[in-house]
Parts: sequence; C-alpha cells; structure tokens
Amino acid sequence: MKIGGRLLLDTDNIFSLMSYLQKNPKSNYIFDAQRLELVDKRHGLVVPYPVLPMWQVWLRKAGLRIESVVGDYQFHSYRLTSPRLILIVKKLPGPSSPGR
Repeated sequence: MKIGGRLLLDTDNIFSLMSYLQKNPKSNYIFDAQRLELVDKRHGLVVPYPVLPMWQVWLRKAGLRIESVVGDYQFHSYRLTSPRLILIVKKLPGPSSPGR
C-alpha cells in the first residue's frame, strides 16, 4: 500500500453477532469468548472476531492509522447495537520514508 493510501475493513459487529447467537441457540455456530472466535460446528470453520482495541494495536504496528470508525453502510456511529464494524484506515509514512 502506498503512503497515504486508504483501506476499508468491514466485519460484523462482535456484539451484534453475540446477540444473534443468544437469540438462535440452535444455530450451527458457537462463539468462543476466551479466544474471540466464531466456530461453525457443522464444518469446523473458525473465524476470529477481534474487537476494536485489537484492530487499533494491529493496524498501528502495521504502519496504519484508523481515520474513521462507523457501524453501518449509512456511516452511523459505531455502537453496541451496530450491525457492522467498518474501519477506514490510512497508511502512514514509515520511519525511513521521506517527508516524515
């Protein structure tokens, strides 16, 4: 990614997902709260569900900065009940990049 480039990350809101699973206990999915992973019992698929502070740390370590956090495709604020976690991220100059 070029310096100044932007990336959009779009995932389910973990809190909305947990609410769905509580309302649908007979679904094929379980949520492992200790590992923050969604497990598909039928297929054995495991999907990690990092929370916002985890994304912030990982992205910062990758030289990226979160510019915006929204909770849906209408760009409403991210809340506990938001259906999505959408991050707009920007690539920062590295320590040896010109212009820093």
